[in-house]
Amino acid sequence: MRVKPIWLFVVTVGLIAFALVYQRGQDTNWDLLNYHYFSGYSLLNGNFANDIAPSGLPSFLNPVPNILAYLALSQWPFPVSVWLIAGVQLLALPLLVLIGRQLGAALGFTKITMAEFWALALCLLAPLWWSELGTSFSDATMTPLVMLGLHLGLRGMAQGPEKTFRVLTGAGVCFGLAVGLKLTNAPFALAFFVALVGVYVPVGWRTALRLALPFLTGLAVGFLPTLWWNIYLLQGWGSPLFPLYNAWFKSPYFDFVNFRDMRWRFESMGEFLRYLWESTSGTVKTSEFLFADVRLFIFTVLATLTAVLLILKRRFLGLNNVALSFVYFLGLSFLLWATLFAYQRYMIPIEVLFGFGIWVLLSHLLPNNRTVVWLLAGSVFLSGVAIKIPNWGHMQARVAQINPFGVQLTPEQMSTPARYLVVGHAITYLLPFLHKDSQFFGLGTLSSQADALIAVAVAKPDARPLRILLREAVAGESLWELLEPLGFDPGNTHLKCFHFRTDIDVYVICEIATKLKGQQAFMQPIALDFRDSKQLLPPSLLNLSGLAAQEPWGRWSDSDQVTLHFANCLPKGKLIIDVRGHAFGPNIGKPVRLLIGSSQATITLGEFDEDVSANLDNQAECVKNLLLVVPEKTSPSALGVSHDNRTLGLGLVQLGIRAVK
Repeated sequence: MRVKPIWLFVVTVGLIAFALVYQRGQDTNWDLLNYHYFSGYSLLNGNFANDIAPSGLPSFLNPVPNILAYLALSQWPFPVSVWLIAGVQLLALPLLVLIGRQLGAALGFTKITMAEFWALALCLLAPLWWSELGTSFSDATMTPLVMLGLHLGLRGMAQGPEKTFRVLTGAGVCFGLAVGLKLTNAPFALAFFVALVGVYVPVGWRTALRLALPFLTGLAVGFLPTLWWNIYLLQGWGSPLFPLYNAWFKSPYFDFVNFRDMRWRFESMGEFLRYLWESTSGTVKTSEFLFADVRLFIFTVLATLTAVLLILKRRFLGLNNVALSFVYFLGLSFLLWATLFAYQRYMIPIEVLFGFGIWVLLSHLLPNNRTVVWLLAGSVFLSGVAIKIPNWGHMQARVAQINPFGVQLTPEQMSTPARYLVVGHAITYLLPFLHKDSQFFGLGTLSSQADALIAVAVAKPDARPLRILLREAVAGESLWELLEPLGFDPGNTHLKCFHFRTDIDVYVICEIATKLKGQQAFMQPIALDFRDSKQLLPPSLLNLSGLAAQEPWGRWSDSDQVTLHFANCLPKGKLIIDVRGHAFGPNIGKPVRLLIGSSQATITLGEFDEDVSANLDNQAECVKNLLLVVPEKTSPSALGVSHDNRTLGLGLVQLGIRAVK
């Protein structure tokens, strides 16, 4: 049996997609680190009902779409893991061919023409769709489901009012399931419903309603399998869409506001028109990363021209129901997206259809098919030249490694179930590597009401230890700012900390325990070697601040002071500070103050590395910082030495601290 060229083209595109996914490497997008990976794990592990907002607001989005990403990344090594995800997303390709054939037949072509081929190629020049292939984002994963609903809906249109019940019910099921899994698909379901009714209203309201009924029935049936999540939110959090639209549902666990990310909003029609124009060369108006898509501008121009001609009655819509309903669906979906979300990723289920929209409108406006072919080919050329595909975050992957993030926890650190206060975003990807019977609280990630719930939960007796997990870079004073409202005071609380590394960042986990009465502070000697890229901080230190990135020789200070943040109060008595390093520019030979509370001493560093020591007598009840005050931070560019704009002061090679009994 001879394979049609259109299918060979689709297979070629699929192979290119797999190659691109491999070349980009391991997916590390922010949402994957923040909730995609953990959300799938949490649902399968069954502990989502015991946790409190570990990922912040996304903790309450339906977790089912994230099962695919979690299972693929946790069970299969790279590149098999990302190819599995991409394989599901690429199911959009055969559906594109089927929809294109439906539209071609509606335009009067019994066989695939060059116009249809170029329209398909134009559909595939969708930058956000390409950007999500092989990633954990569910927009591209949901796209085949939305397209299947559209395909069935157009098929129902082609069959006529008397034979459409089952097909339109199937279309409704697809749209309903897509909406239940991700609410951002709701505009597409609404747009198809309006298109369906709008096409048949001229025939008669009774016919339109008779066709709308099976679609609405299917919509309800499709939504039904996902309804359990909304019931869970209603029972546990007081709103079926918690925390979204809380101005309407008024859950006591979130402010009475309808949350919306205000970055993604068109304030006026002029701003929307500027977005369309800027999208031809590149814009970040609707996306965190630059993208360019000429097709949006072309489609809007053609749709506007068609509408104007229709209003002026100079040209009439001579399209049959299939082509007309498709144009209605695409145009309404675009307008609803712009009104409700204006976030580019949420448009992906229709982003891959704009090539067909341009084809149908050109075929309506121009009677000469050859002209349409040339204009479509020109559109493909312009879109291909101008396209800019954003990168949501990838890193070089180690082939055959199942641990996609390189999490380096020891078996001892993972063997004990605990309650974890999780601080910050893009961190919950770590949680599946901890004990499966652990409980997770997202401290400061959702609302003050949720933090109050966490405080109550933490105060309850529990045999599991309480720990706090956060990025090492922010584990300074902010740690105690979070713990003190929960009743933990530095003077009566002891932290037992350990640091660990992943391919993403360095983190610290501290176990929180009550300090026994009369227990004296004790500190093991600290020896830091800033030349060692693999060295982790010792348990007694939370963080270092005021230092630039590591270099082969050590690290520069790049602030007014270098601060060592200790996990617990420093012991009273004599402390010896050993420093090996040098000074930069005007800092050479100037005294560098060392401060612990009110105690201070000075050291002097020269142009070249040398070893110096200082003694400090700490008498403070509870001080947790050691400061090295830079005399005069200066940039090399200001001195004319180089183009380096960092404000340097001290070049530290080694630093040691020891207590004298």
